[in-house]
Amino acid sequence: DDMIAAAKATGRKLGVAHVARIGVRHIKQAITEGAVGDLFRMLWTSYAARSNGYYRAAEWRGKWLTEGGGVLINQCIHDMDALQWLCGPVVEVRALLDNLEHDVEVEDIGSAALRFASGAIGAFEVGLCTLPQLSRREFAGDLGIIVSDEQGTRIGKLSFPVRQYLH
Repeated sequence: DDMIAAAKATGRKLGVAHVARIGVRHIKQAITEGAVGDLFRMLWTSYAARSNGYYRAAEWRGKWLTEGGGVLINQCIHDMDALQWLCGPVVEVRALLDNLEHDVEVEDIGSAALRFASGAIGAFEVGLCTLPQLSRREFAGDLGIIVSDEQGTRIGKLSFPVRQYLH
């Protein structure tokens, strides 16, 4: 109610979104319970395909002014949200974005190297030019790894910390 009142008082628009994160709750639980120890590496890929016909079907699609971006803002905004929910806030990003296949203004593929507040690093890759659709998530920690893809979610646990092995 306070947010609605503030929006009305200032003449601003208010938007509210609810994210359930149903598809990654089991991963969050495993990470929170320490199943793989402290995270130090992650990989998040999400590839699908959109034809040029998809963009032509709605005037607003594929334009900076009306969509605000491409694959990152339209298809993968929830991926970015889930990733930070699982791994914590991102404090550094190095990224490449491009438009490889579509006749639109916005990006259809992106790749980013990330550093999280925890010190963990990761790779985030998304695109709309791959068939069949491909999604893979890896969360590597000191005590094992969580892998989630089209075959399901698997947890590989070590009998000793990987840092012990490295030293």
